[in-house]
Amino acid sequence: MFSCLPVRPSAQAIEYFIENSGAVTAPALTGALIVATGDRSFAILSICVTAWLICFLFYLGALFTIDKDTAHLRSQMTERAKTM
Repeated sequence: MFSCLPVRPSAQAIEYFIENSGAVTAPALTGALIVATGDRSFAILSICVTAWLICFLFYLGALFTIDKDTAHLRSQMTERAKTM
């Protein structure tokens, strides 16, 4: 189903969706934490640290797969160059 979609626009659309989802939910979560704890600085700090930890985990996952992905892309480019 998704094999016919261009890679770059699809990846960018997914990235924007995730970014906008975070932009929408962060204020609501911060407000909920402020109501629950009564401390604004703790709420904002915990949301920021949590977002950084999630990003770190994604980058850590990418670190382990980047070599395989690069080799796969280069083999695809080589095959494509042979057909031209």
